[in-house]
Amino acid sequence: MLTEYAFLKPWLSALVLPPGLPLLLIFAGYLLAVRSERIIWLALGKMIFLISFVALWMFCSHGTAMFLERVALRPPLAIEPQAVTQTFKLEQVQAIVVLGGGQHSASREYGKGGLSESSAQRLHYGVTLAKQTGLPLAFSGGVGWASADTPDSEAAAASRWLVQIGLQPPRYLDAQSKDTAGNAKAMAALLKKDGITRIALVTHASHMPRALKEFEANDLKILPAPTHFLEAENGMGLDWFPSGTGLRNTRRVMHEILGLAMLRRAQAS
Repeated sequence: MLTEYAFLKPWLSALVLPPGLPLLLIFAGYLLAVRSERIIWLALGKMIFLISFVALWMFCSHGTAMFLERVALRPPLAIEPQAVTQTFKLEQVQAIVVLGGGQHSASREYGKGGLSESSAQRLHYGVTLAKQTGLPLAFSGGVGWASADTPDSEAAAASRWLVQIGLQPPRYLDAQSKDTAGNAKAMAALLKKDGITRIALVTHASHMPRALKEFEANDLKILPAPTHFLEAENGMGLDWFPSGTGLRNTRRVMHEILGLAMLRRAQAS
C-alpha cells in the first residue's frame, strides 16, 4: 500500500477481516433472497447467505485460527527454554528486539495508557530472554495507524511499565514507527549505530514470518524468538465453536496472511 494511503489500513482491515466481510456478504445474500423475484437470483442470494454464515462460524472458532497459523503461516519453532543461552551464543546474538503489538489509550487505574495484551506478552518474553542471556533489550513501537488518538507511544508505555515493576527500561527504544515495516527500518538504523547487526526478534508466532522478511530486508541477521503459538484450548471439539477469543485469533492470523501476501508481492515487483 502506498505510504500516503497507509492511514486507511484500519478501515480496510475492519471491512475485509472477519467479522466484517462475512457480515456484509450475509446482508447482501439476505437482500437478494428476500427482494428478488427471479428464481436464479433468489437461489444465489440463499447460497451467498448460507456460505457466508458458515464462513462466519468458522472465522469465529479458535480451531480455524490454529489451522491457518500452522498451514498458511508456518512460523519458526519456539526456542527450547533449556537451550536459550547456548542458542544465543551459537547465533552470536547481540541484542533482543521486542516488537510492540498495540496499546490502550487510557488505563484508569494507572492514569495513563498501557500496553495491550499482545504487547505485554511479547515484552514479558523479551525480558525473560534478556535476564537469561544478559543481552541488551530493545523495544520498537510508536503510535499505530489505528491508535492515532493515543498520546503516548508503545515504547513509552513499555518503558514506563518496566520501571513501575522495578526493572530497567529497554536500552534501545523506537517510539516513531507505526507498523512492522517502520519497526524494521527504525530499529535497524538505531542498532547499527552501535555496531549491532545480529538480533533475536520477539513477536507473536503468527506475526513472525512477516516480521522476519521486513527485518531481513534491512540487513539484519535474525534469530526468531516467537511467542504465544496458538494451541488447543478446549476439549470435546469446543475449539471449533464460535467464541470471542476464536474471532480475535482468527482475525489476527488472517491479518498476517494478507499482510505477508502483500509484502511478498511488493518485494517481488
